[in-house]
Amino acid sequence: MRKLKLMQDMNRDEQKRAVEAALLLGFQSESALFPIAGIDGEITVPGSLEQCMRLWTPEKPGEITVETYEAASAHPGEIFHLDFRKECGLEGIFESGMFLKDENHDFLPDRLDVKIVLPEPADISVVTAACNLAFRLGMETTGINEPIIAEKGAGGNLIVFDGECQEEELSAAMYLERKEDAVLVHIQGSGANLEAFTAELCNSFPRVDSFRSLTDVMMDLTDDMIFRGADGQMAYLKACCDRERKTEENGNVEALTLYGSPRITGQQMEAFPEVTYLNYKSGRKVYEKRYELPWEVEVLEKILEEQIYPQLQEGDRLRIEGALSENRHIRLETAEKIRKQVQACGAEVETVSLLCAYKQGYSWVEEVILPMGKEKKPDRVEIYFKPFLPEGETEWVDENGATPSYHNLKADDPEKWYDLPIRYLQELYPIEDRISKEWGMERSRIEFRPYTDEMGDEKLTYLCRAYRDNKVCLEETYEAWCSERPYLDAYPQMGKVHPATGYLRVWKNEREVLCERIRTDVEAIWDLYQSEVLPDCRSYIEKKTGGKIRQEAQPFFHELLLDVTVSEPDERTGSREDMISSMDALHEDMYFAGSDYFKNYGVQTADVMLDAPGLILPKIHQGTGKPVFRVVLSEQLREKPCICRKEEVLYEEQERNTVSAKIDRVVWRKGAYEANNAMELEISVEGAEERVLAAYAELLEAGRLERTEDFRTLEALC
Repeated sequence: MRKLKLMQDMNRDEQKRAVEAALLLGFQSESALFPIAGIDGEITVPGSLEQCMRLWTPEKPGEITVETYEAASAHPGEIFHLDFRKECGLEGIFESGMFLKDENHDFLPDRLDVKIVLPEPADISVVTAACNLAFRLGMETTGINEPIIAEKGAGGNLIVFDGECQEEELSAAMYLERKEDAVLVHIQGSGANLEAFTAELCNSFPRVDSFRSLTDVMMDLTDDMIFRGADGQMAYLKACCDRERKTEENGNVEALTLYGSPRITGQQMEAFPEVTYLNYKSGRKVYEKRYELPWEVEVLEKILEEQIYPQLQEGDRLRIEGALSENRHIRLETAEKIRKQVQACGAEVETVSLLCAYKQGYSWVEEVILPMGKEKKPDRVEIYFKPFLPEGETEWVDENGATPSYHNLKADDPEKWYDLPIRYLQELYPIEDRISKEWGMERSRIEFRPYTDEMGDEKLTYLCRAYRDNKVCLEETYEAWCSERPYLDAYPQMGKVHPATGYLRVWKNEREVLCERIRTDVEAIWDLYQSEVLPDCRSYIEKKTGGKIRQEAQPFFHELLLDVTVSEPDERTGSREDMISSMDALHEDMYFAGSDYFKNYGVQTADVMLDAPGLILPKIHQGTGKPVFRVVLSEQLREKPCICRKEEVLYEEQERNTVSAKIDRVVWRKGAYEANNAMELEISVEGAEERVLAAYAELLEAGRLERTEDFRTLEALC
């Protein structure tokens, strides 16, 4: 990296131009190794301010081709500031806020609100230090509109060089002075110490590591001092234990319970073994309910036992078709059981076909079409699907039903369909891989097309037409079954969904004698979830809040556990990592539908969006037989972390605005530069108890806090 060349005998104007040149060079740089100026530099200081501008070589902006283009900076809006403290200290000098203003609210500083004042006279070390600071400030802003040098007596925010350190044991220092309408940063030191001190500041300050800065550390320290962070809770506990041991009357440390952060480690707990430790975020059961539902396989068998088998006579011929949301081996076992029952009645079974109700199109092609076509050896296949549209609608676009919505709060059309028109095409995936593998067919010979009205008005969902030598060698159709229901029972105006459902059809002697829908296990669970589980949770919230629903009162519960054991398809397709799994779909739908339920509940009830009611946790397990749905609602053990002596609360979390931690001074002690020692930080903490600060410092020095690595040297907590 090329450096700015400074001379020992520079006059006042040359020194100013050197600092301005450093600002412009920094403005164009994304990285640098400080110092960026010195007598060994290569870039000559410009002879005038006009020549300084030649150091700036902006790229030519590209032409804007969109006539309606508007820059985001033309529409600034308020942004949320992550730093919650009332005011920051020196940790903020190179970050957006104190000196670097973000006026167009794009999270990037765009104006410098600070000047550098050079002393008179200023030696080359002071100029080098000023160049370092100007360069670094230039790197941090996306806009410069005026010189950075100001004369003595100027107003506003200033960086001032004060000469030698006032304290003999220090070789260089930086401290903050706040005035009524300005902030002053004082730099002290001289010679090589000053140059190295500012270079070290500009190289690393305020970074702690690649991800954290000292601003993060100060915010964490503030949280510690309000009893929010794990380290702070340990400091409060130490202060509390020390006091308990000194108190003769109540000196019982064993009676203390810390309801603390889950981040408290076992090593930290060992420091106070008499204390009881509990995670304040852990759950306490409010209620548990267990539901056992009819198994769809047994429902199908019962229908046959009650409506078909008693009517069979010797010589009757049966054809049975149906769909169950089950793994293939269960459907095959059920089909074989039906076949034996029919034969035991003296009747003849022509076919028993039980497809998978979940993704019926895929199941139909894989289990029916592929075996039928294998001997015919087709060389091309067309699979037509009917667009999934409300009755009477024929036109659709790709965006139908696919408009993304994070909040899903629009509730003004009860006839709206959430399903995509290409739903039945999606339900075929990844059948192309299976056809290619089983029939040895190139993918280019497999086509998927929409079934149009011009092709006929037959009641079908899929049409499969296979060709050999341009002649049809196989043609079959299939009609998939689905049910219709509101997306949310409690808010039917949101629209409708159409989950896949099971069915049973029976033909006796070529005449259909039974056609009946069979509710799948997933549908049964879903009905229960909407009709009982969510309303029960809602009732708990209303009882807990007294019917006064407020957004800031969230979360209302710790966890809503939805533990489901169900017999459902959960199989690999043999194509990449793809699976046919209604269990995965159920897990996703239970979470998002529950989230949408509480969002709409908040809007409908109190005109607020409840997007954090508590943890909705589905746990889905594979089983066989009747589905079991276990619901456990738990509340948080404590609303806030606290230390208790029996039922008495000794300490608990405070509001963030009651405490503020910031860096007031950064120093180098004598010999620190030569010994390559780290800078020392002096931190002020306002609003915290002195004995808690003392306990924190003691634990920090002993290495018992998570923050230990954040502080290289801690000079004082005051």
